[in-house]
Amino acid sequence: MLEERSRFLGNAKSVCKYTMTAIEYYEEGEKFAVPLVSKSPQTKILGELYEISEEVLKDLDELEGHPKIYTRKEAEFEIMEKNIKKASKETEKESKKIVRAWIYFNEKTKGKINVTSGDFTIEYPLIE
Repeated sequence: MLEERSRFLGNAKSVCKYTMTAIEYYEEGEKFAVPLVSKSPQTKILGELYEISEEVLKDLDELEGHPKIYTRKEAEFEIMEKNIKKASKETEKESKKIVRAWIYFNEKTKGKINVTSGDFTIEYPLIE
């Protein structure tokens, strides 16, 4: 699995606004969904940020059909990590760390479901 060959850096949101839609489909009676992101500005996209090797990037490109189905581009993301700041009393504060990372865009296909929150997991929670 690709996640086992990667290092999780944290949850992140895009600095720029994009549009996220989803396509739903059913397989053997079970509902699945695929997110699609386009460069059209609507909302900031939320997701997970991973550090990956060139080998994993190559595998992701193949999985995502880059460059025929999805196009991989670099974009800026803000890592959403919580730090404890020591002062006269302990307070929790969001720190802002901006990084450049890869994202896969699909400008050819638009899903029927508009994910206006920018967070795919709100519309389609992971079930483990």
